[in-house]
Amino acid sequence: MKFNHSALLHAKEGWKKHQKKILISTGAITLVVLIILGGSYGYTLAHDGKIYQNITIGNIDVSGLTEAEASEAIQAAYNGMLDRGFPVRLVTDDDERLSVIDLRASGSTDPDLIYDLISVNVDKATTEAFRIGRHRDQSVVANTLDAFDTLISGVNIIPEVTLAEDRLVEAINYAFGEFEQPGDLTAYKLSGSNDDLEVEIVPGTTGLSLEIDPVILALQTDSEDFDLNEAEMLLTTSLAISEEDAENLAAEVKAAAINAPYKLSHTSPAQREFSWTIDQSDIGEWLIPVSNENDLPALALDADAMTEFFNKIREDVNVSPQNARFQIDGERVTEFAGSLDGVEFDAETTIEMLEAELGNKDVELTIAVDLIEPEITTENVNNLGITEILGIGVSNFAGSPANRISNMKHGTAKLNGLLVALKPFTIADGWLPELVIKGDEIKPEVGGGACQFGSTMFRAAMNSGLEITQRRNHSLVVSYYDDLTNGNPGTDATIYDPAPDFRFKNDTGNHILVTTEMDMEERLMIFTMWGTSDGRQGSYTPPEILSWTGYGATVTKETDALPPGVKRCQAPHSGAVTSFDYTVEYGDGEVFEHTYTSTYRSLPQVCLVGIGGGETTEVPKEDLKVDNPPAEDPDTKEEPMLENEEPLGLDDVVEEEE
Repeated sequence: MKFNHSALLHAKEGWKKHQKKILISTGAITLVVLIILGGSYGYTLAHDGKIYQNITIGNIDVSGLTEAEASEAIQAAYNGMLDRGFPVRLVTDDDERLSVIDLRASGSTDPDLIYDLISVNVDKATTEAFRIGRHRDQSVVANTLDAFDTLISGVNIIPEVTLAEDRLVEAINYAFGEFEQPGDLTAYKLSGSNDDLEVEIVPGTTGLSLEIDPVILALQTDSEDFDLNEAEMLLTTSLAISEEDAENLAAEVKAAAINAPYKLSHTSPAQREFSWTIDQSDIGEWLIPVSNENDLPALALDADAMTEFFNKIREDVNVSPQNARFQIDGERVTEFAGSLDGVEFDAETTIEMLEAELGNKDVELTIAVDLIEPEITTENVNNLGITEILGIGVSNFAGSPANRISNMKHGTAKLNGLLVALKPFTIADGWLPELVIKGDEIKPEVGGGACQFGSTMFRAAMNSGLEITQRRNHSLVVSYYDDLTNGNPGTDATIYDPAPDFRFKNDTGNHILVTTEMDMEERLMIFTMWGTSDGRQGSYTPPEILSWTGYGATVTKETDALPPGVKRCQAPHSGAVTSFDYTVEYGDGEVFEHTYTSTYRSLPQVCLVGIGGGETTEVPKEDLKVDNPPAEDPDTKEEPMLENEEPLGLDDVVEEEE
């Protein structure tokens, strides 16, 4: 065989050229990659400690800001939204009204009850913004590419917004309630005995009610970008069942009444027997005609009319679930109160069961209940190995009124010996009332003292090095929550209904036991977390005050809820911005650091002056009159009280109840 050397040389020359092109292309790609990586690395260095470019929270650009600066910017936008209020326009066939719903904090002597109707989780949003391109579970290259990609594509973070819906509904009803016209349901009236029982139709009337749900939804959506648009609200017409349809059910009504009584029963987990009887007179008051799912007339029980009867059942039946309680005995954790399942009456299902039996003889029904398991049970009590203190939290409650202290004693008893499993933990409970200024009214509000637990637990969790999953500072600076290290505000945490609640996560790999103490002599609340250390050390720096703002002029409102001349005032609060650092040094050498920036609103003094014959307990005018209101003092965090002025307090509530 003869080789064609010329062709072979030509092929070799072609391959060399191809190799050269490959090398040039590879080199070019490598150069581009290096330029991108180098540029991205330089970009990350330029943003050390700052949020990357092209990142917004709601409609606020936080590019290039530190977490603290971003928190201040978001808080400022949030405050502006609250200050502007929520405009709602009610439109009817022949009238309309525009009202701006006040979203700001209400007035009270107890800071736990001074709340805003919208809550924005500022810390969560700014933390999320800062962590873009800085995820702990990603490599440096992956984070660098993420940061560079954000520059190109941008990221918008929707802040977590919580509405106090019940209070919003109350505020909207206060503004527009006069337009509502409650209708009456078509009903029945029974007379005579079984042999000559007569059924009379009581005609219903048409009603008008506010369509509030769409307004609440609009507020939720708009508040996510801090720009509240005017919401339109309509009236809903409710039509009563016609007399003709009600008459067609008269025979069923008579049968249901003649076959009364109907018996209900329940056996508790402790084998205690309960029974209740529904007699003929009850049936006459509770039966109503309705339209069923097929839009046909049907007989039903009026749940609203049965409220008092059902409340009696709840008093007998409902039992809250009881978590196991533990105590430390030497080097072992021992049980001192076992866990119990809870029981809750299911009224809706019970009504359905009863409606299905109406007209039948000798009806005996077992009421419907839901069993609620406790979060913490007594299993493996002696194998927990909890022997050491992980961290302690302390707060001062000096100056608290009687009901507030009672609430705190009640709560610490519930929390003492609580075992925290490996999951998030939320504190919630009910409290005794305090008086609160709402609009131009003074009303009792429950919940005083709750946030003392949140703030104390927050400090204990940080000193234990635990993961904080949700924390919001209070709207206002209050002395109860000043940090004991230097007396500055900044390390408080809220517990509000429905939110935000302080939350932490037990990520130690072992259970944690919480013990509580109230030192009445020193006025200190002390929470101690026990567990098995994994080598971590948690700490936080004393909070630093970045700025103070004044509270402005006193706001005075007239009210007919107080006797003429009587004045009730809530103290003013200066605003502030504070900051502190939380650090966790883990046993493997890893270090976690987070800066908490807290922005507190200023709140002017709000006073109500009586102009009518209110039912509030009378207080001598000479004890309440104020001639010279206090001057604004933005340089101090102490809220000046009024001379010879009686603030809103608990005594009035207690006297009226007694």
